[in-house]
Amino acid sequence: DGAGFSITRSDLVLTARVPGIDEAKFQEIARGAKEACPLSKLLNAEITLEATLQG
Repeated sequence: DGAGFSITRSDLVLTARVPGIDEAKFQEIARGAKEACPLSKLLNAEITLEATLQG
């Protein structure tokens, strides 16, 4: 029944290759996605994001 179980933290690791985008724009988009994520809001858990743009 899930009694006593909860998700308190989620550590996300993103590695992407996106043509035509610079590091600053990539980080801006990644942060925006993290902050606007409806699932993160629903879980009410600490969310961390490590975003890496590969050249």
